[in-house]
Amino acid sequence: MLGLSHLGKKVALRRTALAGFVTYALSNSAPVSFAVAGAVRFRFYNKWGLSSEDTSRLVGLTLAAYLLGMLTAMAFALTTGAFPLPGFLHLPFASTEPLGLLSGALLIGYVIWSGIRGKALGAAHTEALGPTLGFTASQIAISLADWILSGAALWVLIVHQGQSIPFGHFFGVFMLGQLAALIANLPGGIGVFDAVMIAGLKSVVPPPITLAALFGYRVIYFLLPLLLALALWFGHEGKRWMRGAQAAE
Repeated sequence: MLGLSHLGKKVALRRTALAGFVTYALSNSAPVSFAVAGAVRFRFYNKWGLSSEDTSRLVGLTLAAYLLGMLTAMAFALTTGAFPLPGFLHLPFASTEPLGLLSGALLIGYVIWSGIRGKALGAAHTEALGPTLGFTASQIAISLADWILSGAALWVLIVHQGQSIPFGHFFGVFMLGQLAALIANLPGGIGVFDAVMIAGLKSVVPPPITLAALFGYRVIYFLLPLLLALALWFGHEGKRWMRGAQAAE
């Protein structure tokens, strides 16, 4: 919705919600998630009247929001709650702090660029020309909330099993696992994300507890939304096909 508003395009809320949910659920569980998200959005929005150029820009805006939220979360979680890195990641430093500082530097650089760009465009500019400081702040706020809620869904499952772990420490491990999963580019980061979570939390949470929580998390946060998204998408495509067949008659 934020991206469409930025581009000055109007799409019904029910359609935006459908496209957003289906895209998110499918890309969460698919390899090459960015490509999957882009293809699904093209399928929806091109049929709803957006040009290929506008849809491409919309895909770019959603991707930028995803990455800006991730950088913000990593900058805070990996710097303020620095902890030793799991050895199997084979990174050239022992603590998460350098990753947090790098994330913060990239984020600050982007924010400065968007602020300078907004000022250069002047008061008469249209938002569709490019990201400005206000729009970038909105992207960060929405995406950061998404990352925090995503982590909280797993944290609750661990705490519910009688484990006492500060959310700040947990969230740092969670974001490190998300980064490793993104680099590995496996469906849902399966295996890589789980290994980082187990290794990162083993000093405060027994591995069997973390593994059980991860299983529940994958069912609740990945599998069930995926099944619902597929049902909604097939239903949507079925209605479209039936309308086309009736029109042909």
